[in-house]
Amino acid sequence: MLKLLKEQGSDIPDIAVLEGATRLRTEGAVSRPTRSALGNLADAGAVPILRWGIAPAILLAQKLGLDGWNARLETIEGSLSPVSVWAVWRT
Repeated sequence: MLKLLKEQGSDIPDIAVLEGATRLRTEGAVSRPTRSALGNLADAGAVPILRWGIAPAILLAQKLGLDGWNARLETIEGSLSPVSVWAVWRT
């Protein structure tokens, strides 16, 4: 999935989230480039575009100490639309 998205030139937050979650699960740590990408996403206040990306993004934010991003994502998670595959939430 990651390879396909990258080959198609996709540049969405979900890629770094999926890479980070996969590495964390398989290797117990997030690579330096992915850690940097996640930090940039956190600084920008970016949100995964797919609904399933919110939960692993929260886990990564907690593990990496990205507290502001974690708080934002947890707020969003609490109001996600239950009928959309997209990360659609109420503000």
